Amino acid sequence: RNIFNILLRSFLIAVRSNVDKRKELCQVVIEPELQGYSVIDILKAEEIYRLGYTKTLQVMRSYVQ
Repeated sequence: RNIFNILLRSFLIAVRSNVDKRKELCQVVIEPELQGYSVIDILKAEEIYRLGYTKTLQVMRSYVQ
């Protein structure tokens, strides 16, 4: 739609490629459900943090049991 969106999309594609390669090296990957959020959702940072925290606790509990 505009140059900002094009640059942002290009950046995210490059980052995603790098992340996928690095995930292969991990023993544990924690991925909270973040559909509906954007990297520019600064005002939702606390909400996103809570999703990540909750998911981390779930994953940790699954390894302890």
